[in-house]
Amino acid sequence: MRSIRALTLLLLATACSSAANQPGTGPAPQTTNIVHPNTLYTDGAQYDMTTVENKTLYLMPILAPADSVWRVMPSVFLALNIEPKTINSSQRYIANTSVTVRHNVGQYPVSKYLDCGNSNVGKTANQAEVTMSLTVQVADSASQAVLQIQFEAYAMLDGYAHNRMQCASTGQMEQLIAKLTNEELAHGAKN
Repeated sequence: MRSIRALTLLLLATACSSAANQPGTGPAPQTTNIVHPNTLYTDGAQYDMTTVENKTLYLMPILAPADSVWRVMPSVFLALNIEPKTINSSQRYIANTSVTVRHNVGQYPVSKYLDCGNSNVGKTANQAEVTMSLTVQVADSASQAVLQIQFEAYAMLDGYAHNRMQCASTGQMEQLIAKLTNEELAHGAKN
């Protein structure tokens, strides 16, 4: 009986492991620590403090020069119906850190892109007001560009802050951004 149970567990672990490595299952996130040095002044004394912020980035390689990729990024944001609020050309950084959606992002339910947990009536992402933050930085990597994508969100049921839930990316938004970037590059090459 133990050998059958052990064999079953081994087969399940192997299946899960190979499924995670299949193409099309989504990019793997990379967690980066960003250190923020701060100085606090209180009662005439100075205190040096450091905070560490964890950021989860998805790295999406694009087979094109970084400058070419950067030129199409505003179009990619607009194709997502996300207005770019911050554009820093010298850093090749584009962002909108406060996009509020309900039910859908474009033609798809929010839950395609975000996992905000479940409630007794289904996926929270599809029922709640979701505030998303999307930042993309185009980096150089040898002869290609790498999109450093940070996609974060939280959901609020009934609009109350005490009902605020952090959401996790499913990896689908990052794949869509890479796809749209490649399409915009191809479209530009035809013109």
